[in-house]
Amino acid sequence: MKRCSCCRRDLAESRYSPDWRVPLGLQSRCKECRAADQRRYYALHAEEVRARARAVYAANPEPIRAEARRYANSHRAERAANRLKWGQLNRDYLLDYMAGWRATNRVKTRFYSRQYDHRRRSNGLTDLTFDAWSGRLKEFGDRCAYCATTARLEMDHITSVAKGGTHTLDNVVPACQPCNRTKRDKAMLVFLFEKAAAI
Repeated sequence: MKRCSCCRRDLAESRYSPDWRVPLGLQSRCKECRAADQRRYYALHAEEVRARARAVYAANPEPIRAEARRYANSHRAERAANRLKWGQLNRDYLLDYMAGWRATNRVKTRFYSRQYDHRRRSNGLTDLTFDAWSGRLKEFGDRCAYCATTARLEMDHITSVAKGGTHTLDNVVPACQPCNRTKRDKAMLVFLFEKAAAI
């Protein structure tokens, strides 16, 4: 047991943060008191604290990213529980935020809504990101790969995922809805021959 120098309570040593500079190796104030002080300080000096944090990150980006990854990997369950708890406590805010984001990011919304299904059906073989897909659209001039229309474009797998194709950048092209629905799981060359014969 150790007495907190701030709230004067006798608490278990686990309620104190370590401090190698003192003989006992523990800080004099308990974690609760230190957290309360930090909140008060931040409320009074928010801009100053943020500016210092940005400066530290700008000077040491790689070590900070590495430590963040290490912490995230070693606290997966705890972080998942915290996210779930926060979502339950802020459900209305979260729903409003998500609705607003979807309304202003319709292309990204369509992309991400299909990602899970494509990844599941392609056994996790995917390297496709939204930025990569955007680059692919630009390669085709934001036109359908099969008929060159600029109508609403979808993602088509050159080799269908249902027939073993991967959800990767080298296996996708933009296609308008009619072409994508007509092609279905056909091979690209078969579909193009059929399309040419129908003209």
